[in-house]
Amino acid sequence: MTEEELMDAIRHATDERIYAMAELLRRGMDPMIISSATKIDYFFIDKIRNIVLLGHGSTGKTTFLEAGLLNTKVISRLGKVESGNTVSDYEKMEIEKGYTINQTLVPVEYNGTKLNFIDTPGFFDFAGEVQGALRAVEAAAILVDASSGVQVGTEKAWDACTAAGTPKFFIINKTDKEHVDVAQT
Repeated sequence: MTEEELMDAIRHATDERIYAMAELLRRGMDPMIISSATKIDYFFIDKIRNIVLLGHGSTGKTTFLEAGLLNTKVISRLGKVESGNTVSDYEKMEIEKGYTINQTLVPVEYNGTKLNFIDTPGFFDFAGEVQGALRAVEAAAILVDASSGVQVGTEKAWDACTAAGTPKFFIINKTDKEHVDVAQT
């Protein structure tokens, strides 16, 4: 195929898109030309971060992700778990129950970097979702509810990250609740 035919395949035929892009790259075409011509966002690997959101159930992982999407203007209004209108909890059972059941990948672009967040369930029944997500990330954000402090799910998340060799950091969430002492958390 000619370069023109390959570019046309990228624009129109999704089945051939990956082959065509790979072939153009193999031939030495500048990835930025492919990206601009095809309207496909392109990120170099050093500008992609994969981060899993972990923590005990109801620590605010999904809501934290919603806030990130709102702040980067991916969404125009904040979804709420209670209302069943969040980006990452979209399956019928998740909406009915009001908590995450399946891990969900949510990409966010920020300052030229693509952040791939994986929202995971906090309840122990779904520990396999956490294990699977840990295999695909470079870092883990462990959310802690400021009013509850470290809980069993927090410790399990920490242990899972340690076992997987995944770097981890804490996010103290829900600091706006009444009678919260962040230093105590």
